[in-house]
Amino acid sequence: MKLRIEVGKLTPETRWRLMRFAEMFERHPGLAKPDRADDKAFSEFLDMKKSLDGCTEPEIRAVVDRMNLDNVLEGVDNEGPEEREAAAIKMHQDELEVVELGKRCRDFIENLK
Repeated sequence: MKLRIEVGKLTPETRWRLMRFAEMFERHPGLAKPDRADDKAFSEFLDMKKSLDGCTEPEIRAVVDRMNLDNVLEGVDNEGPEEREAAAIKMHQDELEVVELGKRCRDFIENLK
């Protein structure tokens, strides 16, 4: 599912955070894999993910909340392994959608020049 967010309506700070998140994935392709905890850039990933908490737009806040591991785990607290796995996959898909949004932000900025 592609995020239907109009990049031009985002604040410059939000676009910058999203672009940095996308750039990190481009520099460290191993982060795009679900089993990325062993990747050497994992701590950078967590820091960048945390920086998205500063985004104020409701549409961005909603997807950032869906990417929050604590929220995901809380949502499947009493569920079985299949539901937990499905929730982890959905969280990962949301992260990849945010990466694509960050790339769209970069393209938007480049087209302004």
